Amino acid sequence: MRGRWRERRKVGPPIFEAVLALSVLLALAVFGIPQTVTAALAGAAAVLAFSIAVALGVARWRGRGQTPARAGEAQTAASSGLEQGAWSADVLQRLEWRRFEELCVAYFEALGFRAQTARLGANGGIDVKLYRGESQTPAVIVRCKAWNADMVGVTPVRELRGAMAAQEVDQGFFVASGAFTREAREFAAQEKINLLGGDGLLEMIKALAPEQSAALLRLATQGDFSTPTCPACGVKMVSRKSRKRGKAFWGCVNYPRCRYTFMP
Repeated sequence: MRGRWRERRKVGPPIFEAVLALSVLLALAVFGIPQTVTAALAGAAAVLAFSIAVALGVARWRGRGQTPARAGEAQTAASSGLEQGAWSADVLQRLEWRRFEELCVAYFEALGFRAQTARLGANGGIDVKLYRGESQTPAVIVRCKAWNADMVGVTPVRELRGAMAAQEVDQGFFVASGAFTREAREFAAQEKINLLGGDGLLEMIKALAPEQSAALLRLATQGDFSTPTCPACGVKMVSRKSRKRGKAFWGCVNYPRCRYTFMP
């Protein structure tokens, strides 16, 4: 608060002090110095009332056209820490797994592909078949997976290669919010698989037309985009703490019927 107060003071001289000083000088110039105590008090009261009225009027004029932020919008901006209209690594890393996969699908659609998804669950990611034009044969198979904690190893990349072979597709993309191990990169280079980590995805999104990039940002960050979704129930999970280990984790609201959990 102290730093914020200093910043506000730098804007300019306070309105009331400036108007008060001007009013005193004006009163002395017009009426001269009061000869009695009563006249001095009356003059001071008049000057004070005039100063307050003028200061309020100036402040009201300066505030014209400014719409106060809604409480909900201010709270959302403060809690998310996002810059409006700007993609960043922080935005991408905070997307929960389902929202990240929806972003990936929307990105390839923005490139002109038709996308058909096959849900595998949160642990397995999602496979996306991409079609060109009116073709009924997929041209590319994409695996999308939010992977923030560790680097993506070779195993899920091998699984994508298996899906490509089953669909008789020569080209594949593995899109992750994190990075890939050297073994994964070497295997992908041999198997015509393009690895797209978080940094690369950001660059490709930013390379789109501004309106397309902005549309993807709105899609990614609307509503609650950071709380994980339960893969089985399709509802937002809740934060819980393990009684034995004391560690925080995400659990389904439908527990004990649904026992899906995520570690943060």
